[in-house]
Amino acid sequence: MATTLTTRWTGYQTLHRWRGHLAGSTTTRPYRRFIRHLTVLNARLGVKVVVNLRLPAGLSPAVQSPVSLAHAIREPLPCPMRTLQNGNPAFIGLGQSRDPEIDMLLQDPVPDPVETLAISPYLEMGAYEELWHRKGTTFKSLASILTLPSGRFPSQLVPQEKADASAAKTRSYLASAGVVNFGVAVNGTADYPKRLNDAVSPVALLYYQGWWNFTESPCVAVVGSRKPSPEGIARTRRLVRLLVNDEFTIVSGLAAGIDYTAHTTALDAKGLTIAVLGTPLSRTYPRENAELQKRIAETCLVISQVPVRRYESRDWRWNRRFFPERNKTMSALSKATIIVEAGEISGTLIHARAALRQNRKLFILDNCFRNPGLTWPARFEAKGAIRVREYDDIRRHLSA
Repeated sequence: MATTLTTRWTGYQTLHRWRGHLAGSTTTRPYRRFIRHLTVLNARLGVKVVVNLRLPAGLSPAVQSPVSLAHAIREPLPCPMRTLQNGNPAFIGLGQSRDPEIDMLLQDPVPDPVETLAISPYLEMGAYEELWHRKGTTFKSLASILTLPSGRFPSQLVPQEKADASAAKTRSYLASAGVVNFGVAVNGTADYPKRLNDAVSPVALLYYQGWWNFTESPCVAVVGSRKPSPEGIARTRRLVRLLVNDEFTIVSGLAAGIDYTAHTTALDAKGLTIAVLGTPLSRTYPRENAELQKRIAETCLVISQVPVRRYESRDWRWNRRFFPERNKTMSALSKATIIVEAGEISGTLIHARAALRQNRKLFILDNCFRNPGLTWPARFEAKGAIRVREYDDIRRHLSA
């Protein structure tokens, strides 16, 4: 039986190194080292570890035991996962496990938990939602009390009982919409991309479905009008194919028009794409993109910063405020933003301003400059945006 391995822990790119250690192994030692690595990693940083491990034929069942029975005592947050061969998910967490062999591994010295503060994603989710349920909360107000230099987590501002209750309500909302497998990334932990803190008001917590490690890949945002011209759609397709060929991950907002074309072209070209939503994971806007959102969640990555309970308690007039905020997150996540086509008052320009403020490269396709009805391309070029006449203009600046 061949060895296969899938791990999903965020912030680390050691999957392929461990795959190499385990592939073809006929001894138990590499597997024990792998379990030890994940256990210490979790104890040190408080990250979730989900493992799908199938052992080669001939290895003793004792090796399978630590993996299949290593469940954390604290309730784990549901997240995208694979299951073990026996159908049980594997969570390795702090505290005593149900297997003596894992307990032995946990006895090894790790940093003082007071100094390294292992957090519960479940409680952080509940606390984040509870903070948003308070009157007057905005991304700006949350950032001012949670992010650097204060370095606080949401759970430090909300009593545990309220955070628990809020998390249960949030999970219920998501489950009722069919969102059972999801994860959260908390600002200030190892799995949260540092570049997202370049935003003026960094987001405290992100929900996601799919492969979180895609956030560590080289990302380029492709954005534009929700009602593009046929030429704009064609330009988007050509552009995305070239970016995928250069191994960039395509980031967009799952809106109609340019966003939809960027996502679908990336998927069809066997590339990576990240959808950053202006709604909770339980919602899709526009509704006709529901199947696309599901496809991206299954094969790539969907991200949302939108608080579930707050969203469900407001109408569309209030909730539309989340869309400009997600544009700032898209920009911060990306190495550069490319505007294919946009009107004079397009929401895309919010993204453009954020990109320049965050010191990201901003590319504007030449067709925007040649439109006599538009004044924004020249204004943004004067502020540092790059006019793109051919794809090599993008490639040259991205490789600089």
